[in-house]
Amino acid sequence: MCSPKSMYRLADKYDMKDLKALARTDIQSKITAQNVVPELFSTFASRYPDIRDHLVDFYVTHCHHPDVITAMPVWIAKVVRGELPHAEEALNDILRALA
Repeated sequence: MCSPKSMYRLADKYDMKDLKALARTDIQSKITAQNVVPELFSTFASRYPDIRDHLVDFYVTHCHHPDVITAMPVWIAKVVRGELPHAEEALNDILRALA
């Protein structure tokens, strides 16, 4: 069995629009306040702007949730230390959305 992220990558690579939409829907259905921050700063989100856009929207809606508030400083620190060079766009998108 393949993960929805693997299916999404495959569908994107081979321009399989229906499969990509199904995988995107499945990925989006699994986003929670507990995992939105690490997902936002993931390599996967950095490669797929449409996924990142959904994550940013979810983040903005849930930014006052205790799990999000707790996770954000940890991940910001990783970005600042240079551990997540791929996360620049995610951070910029979040800041733009909150402005």
